[in-house]
Amino acid sequence: MKLDCETPELVAQSLGAILRMEAAQVHSRICEIKKSDFEINTCTVTDRWLPMLNTIAGRKVSDLEVGQTCWFHATRAKDFSSFRQGILPLPKNVSRIWDMLYPLVTDCVTLDGWKEFRRETVADNYGGHSAMVVKAWMANEGPYAFLFTGSALEPKDSGNHDYFATAELIEWIAICFERRFRVSLHDRHHAATQPGLIKFWTPGIKAVHLGAAVDFLLHRHLGWSISNVDPCFSADGQQVMPAQVIKAIPILEYIRTFGKHPVYSVSPVEAHVLLRE
Repeated sequence: MKLDCETPELVAQSLGAILRMEAAQVHSRICEIKKSDFEINTCTVTDRWLPMLNTIAGRKVSDLEVGQTCWFHATRAKDFSSFRQGILPLPKNVSRIWDMLYPLVTDCVTLDGWKEFRRETVADNYGGHSAMVVKAWMANEGPYAFLFTGSALEPKDSGNHDYFATAELIEWIAICFERRFRVSLHDRHHAATQPGLIKFWTPGIKAVHLGAAVDFLLHRHLGWSISNVDPCFSADGQQVMPAQVIKAIPILEYIRTFGKHPVYSVSPVEAHVLLRE
């Protein structure tokens, strides 16, 4: 069994297989839910997701130790095959990020100059942030991922950071670099990389994630924004191991002439990059 929310169709198929129902029956029962049902008084999980799941299933659904849950890590990368080595948490990824950025600016600064820029930037808390802000941000070790691909595709609607534009750390470094050298490291990094979702799995299937999947389909049915529907994943500082990584999904990026935010869409399946045998 696998909870796979790569597409709405896979969400329904996964729920059907896990709940021992036909996907069409899952859809039919979801359509019977009224807009006023399962209102949230104190907690989304206990007021909405779990009772909604139990109603659809016709029984109480518990966590499953068997099976897998799929997640989607949003990123920009030059070569998706690098994720065959897994996904690193932030503390283990900081030096790699700095090393990855330097080849983009060798015409602006020597290697020794880059090392000095790094020392000064870190000492200045990445552009004058308070030490507490940087410490708190670094404490969010990750790596993070979404249960639904749509949460990453629609950052403006979902209220999430746009990881397809740039990661927070790279954004901080780029701002400091432009102040110092009057060159947009952000633009160079953007041109040298492409957005993508790294799909991986974790063991077991939690009832709360099944409930969120039901709510996702209901939101789609009603035409509601998926904001606040996605229970994001954090590995809490542990590496996502190579054996857990499934594939990379390149994201198509359309920069609108007059729009502030780009438009993202998932590439065709034939463009996906398998990252394990």
